[in-house]
Amino acid sequence: MVVSSGIRMLGDQVDLNRHENLFIIACSVGMGLGVTTVPDLFANLPDSIRILADNGIVAGSLTAIVLNLIFNGLNYTKPTRTEQGDTAEGHAA
Repeated sequence: MVVSSGIRMLGDQVDLNRHENLFIIACSVGMGLGVTTVPDLFANLPDSIRILADNGIVAGSLTAIVLNLIFNGLNYTKPTRTEQGDTAEGHAA
């Protein structure tokens, strides 16, 4: 339920045609479900870190934040039509 609501909200805000964004979503959902499915996944971590990693929502959220910073950066701007080559000049005969 939480995942489907989140994906629906992302559909309005995120360009889901970019493979990077789909990768971020897949990894985040995977981490959230992985922590829930395999509770001993982070058993060897120190208690101060494990308290965050044991919660699937926190693990998925942190994964999304880190990957978003890596792939999209802090100053990401959406490509304009001229950057994509969809202008009339790009289709000249």
